[in-house]
Amino acid sequence: YMIEEQYQWVEQDLIEANKNRTLAPWIVVYGHKPLYCSSVPDSDCGSNAELVRNGVLNKTTKQYQYGMEQLFYEQGADFYICGHEHNYERMYDIYKGNTTKSTSNMPSTTYIVTGSAGCDEGKEGFQTIQPTWSAYRTQYYSY
Repeated sequence: YMIEEQYQWVEQDLIEANKNRTLAPWIVVYGHKPLYCSSVPDSDCGSNAELVRNGVLNKTTKQYQYGMEQLFYEQGADFYICGHEHNYERMYDIYKGNTTKSTSNMPSTTYIVTGSAGCDEGKEGFQTIQPTWSAYRTQYYSY
């Protein structure tokens, strides 16, 4: 599997980005699948998001490894922008499911799902009550 190599590549890239905070004060990470979202709780925003967020379970140590949420937190990623869901949802800063609802100087990563533009499969509605960590969401085309 390439997961270890890919994880190490992202980790090194974030370490290098942190060395350049004077010239580029924000670290923005782009990906495909969300770490947090609230549209489809049983798959995309449930187990699939947990896999990206927490990583894979090591059967020997019984510990999760290669999780993106912890890496983003440790390396101070400011924003994570992704698609996959055919809607728009902007979260507050989130770490381990908790938020301070900060809109400046966020202590953890702010997540944005913007996967509706250009989608020819139709828009995706929300199947859950809006969580406290979700600042704004819509199934309509948004930017």
